[in-house]
Amino acid sequence: MVSASPLLSNAQDPTPGNPDPNPLPINLTVFAANSVQKGTANIEWQTASETNASHFNLQRSFTGNNFVTITQQTAIGNSAATSRYSYLDNYTNTTTNFIYYRLQNVDKDGSSTYSNIVKISVSTTSLQKLTSYPNPIVNNSFTVDVAQAITAPIAYKIVNTNGQMVHQGSITQRQQLITCGTLPKGNYLLQLATGQTVQVTK
Repeated sequence: MVSASPLLSNAQDPTPGNPDPNPLPINLTVFAANSVQKGTANIEWQTASETNASHFNLQRSFTGNNFVTITQQTAIGNSAATSRYSYLDNYTNTTTNFIYYRLQNVDKDGSSTYSNIVKISVSTTSLQKLTSYPNPIVNNSFTVDVAQAITAPIAYKIVNTNGQMVHQGSITQRQQLITCGTLPKGNYLLQLATGQTVQVTK
């Protein structure tokens, strides 16, 4: 996962409508993106407080320039508590090595600022085989075997039957022990950024 600095930056952008260089009254503490699998990215952001905030425009670029808004989410508006937002981006362009995201924060008076830019690596690796053992897992640990040499880290996440992520990390070797902490008994899915999925049972 790649995380942005919690500080907002007034990034240069050719889009008009941002004449006010002063930061908006939004305390952005988290802006992060991670690759769920090839063709899908999960973007999350969090504010510690908001004052007269209108909405967020999540923007994407395949080059690092020429950002395009892919979704708009209404802001809480006025809050002194932590507010969390997320978006699952299903993109179709897979010819680039990286995808870039930024957040446009729009106030109720129309002024706006931009978050720092974060990027994810687009994995083009296709694993020949993916297995895990033991299954059911023992002591909240199991070994994943990708059956080939790993030339670059492969992001993974473990999700429960409700689709909620309970653990995440990266695979850096052909056979790797994964310890996922205390999990309730049940069925889980190990999902790799390459698109492969295997079911594990606790």
